[in-house]
Amino acid sequence: MLIEVESGISGVDFELSREGRRNTNESKSDGSSRTVPLLDFKSIKVPGSSGSGIPEAIRKHFLTGASRRLSILGERNPELAAVINDPVAFRRVFESQQSTARQHREELENLLSADALNPAVQERIAELIKQNNIDMQMESALEYYPETFGQVSMLFINCKIKDQNIKAFVDSGAQSTIMSEDCARRCNLDSLIDKRWAGKAYGVGTQTIIGRVHNGLIEIGGIFIPTSFIVLKDQSMDLLIGLDMLKRHQCCIDLKRNVLIIDGRIEAPFLPESEIPLSLSNPSILDNEDTDERFDESQKLKIQVLVDRGITRSKAIDVLHRNQWDLDAALASHLHSMFGQSR
Repeated sequence: MLIEVESGISGVDFELSREGRRNTNESKSDGSSRTVPLLDFKSIKVPGSSGSGIPEAIRKHFLTGASRRLSILGERNPELAAVINDPVAFRRVFESQQSTARQHREELENLLSADALNPAVQERIAELIKQNNIDMQMESALEYYPETFGQVSMLFINCKIKDQNIKAFVDSGAQSTIMSEDCARRCNLDSLIDKRWAGKAYGVGTQTIIGRVHNGLIEIGGIFIPTSFIVLKDQSMDLLIGLDMLKRHQCCIDLKRNVLIIDGRIEAPFLPESEIPLSLSNPSILDNEDTDERFDESQKLKIQVLVDRGITRSKAIDVLHRNQWDLDAALASHLHSMFGQSR
């Protein structure tokens, strides 16, 4: 039958009736031109829409994405993160959490039918309504926009300063272009720092301004672009391109094409997440708060060992992350990179 072909449902799973009488395969048209008969499809077995594939889709989203997604899941929902590699356990925990949300809704319905004038009941109803709205929004986001539970990678471009390869962070929310003291030293700009501009930089935290390089050159896409740098002490990020440079050179952040357009003629592609060092993945400029809380004692000791060997803290964290916190492997990797650069 045409219905079987169009719907993909076997003929044994539904029946057609005309004017209350069941039509059989042997029934034939009477050839009349009366009104189109009413066909009853009520016995068709419609597949359920329980959303049974949602937990597995969410699990795969975190497993197949960047490793940072898993770390974020661990922070926001450690119970789910603990069973990410077990599909059965993941489904069980996910459905348990959804069940808790449903119980809140059921409790709300029961309270609404109880003594609504009781102040304690009214207060609990208000709490449940608020939580119910939050749960519904989260369920909708999990089903339709699971990517919103991941982390958006920041905007970095490759550039050069005096033959030194730099990964520059593009931040239109920063007023000035900022360079770290370590980067200025590597690029042989430390002798050009005007220390009359020394002071304090205030933002999320407070950092020391060493001075200012008034006229430096950044090579982007083979073109040399003049700019100035505010040099900060103890800054983990090498270079931050701020609004001063972006406006001066009429830059356009094109997120559709994922490029930074400079002066309408130079295009610098933004780096994929895989090319952004872990220590730079979530930059926090002007933040000198204690960040050791995210590391256990063993990790702190390994970081300190590398720092004692002359490696900057941010690079120590990055190389340890890349080597799964194996100290020997991290040291070997760092020495290999130094040897490669020296050649």
